[in-house]
Amino acid sequence: MKDGENIPVFVYTNGDCAELFLNGKSMGMKCKNPTSRNSIDRYRLMWNDIGYQPGELKAIAYKEGKVIGESLIKTAGEPYEIRLTPDRKNIAAGGMDLSYVLIEAFDKNGNPCPLADSQVDISIKGPGKIAGVGNGNPQSLDPFQADYVKLFYGKALLIVRSEFKKGDVEVTATSKGLNKGVTSIKIE
Repeated sequence: MKDGENIPVFVYTNGDCAELFLNGKSMGMKCKNPTSRNSIDRYRLMWNDIGYQPGELKAIAYKEGKVIGESLIKTAGEPYEIRLTPDRKNIAAGGMDLSYVLIEAFDKNGNPCPLADSQVDISIKGPGKIAGVGNGNPQSLDPFQADYVKLFYGKALLIVRSEFKKGDVEVTATSKGLNKGVTSIKIE
């Protein structure tokens, strides 16, 4: 994106109106038209000519004049670290239980980096093993069973399978130039 280049911003809400803010400045309020013959006007609020600026974009949704929610997104800086988030931190021994570990890239300020595409190398210590990896990229030719995975839009997935012994599994993810991510999973 180039500064000042116009981009459309769409807001989806169950409210009737929303106000959009770019770096703290109001871009105006838009309201749905529930009787419109055009379905887009009934379900989506659109700002078609917002000049791109790095920073914060915030939408505040209203229903009958009362705030019902807000959403904030921030421009990401350069990727700085890898984070690992397992869906389950405790799994059963026996070789059949799984934990799905989300792999993500974040900048120094903790913002997700949706354009990160670096390779992440994975190591596991303890009574678990890699059952699979993936990133959702339909054009990827990388194997699903490997000790590495390439980020796709800043994310990838690791599946850890328990072994027969109980104990702690330490998962480490490294990527060139980024701080490593570490998490643990208990095999019970």
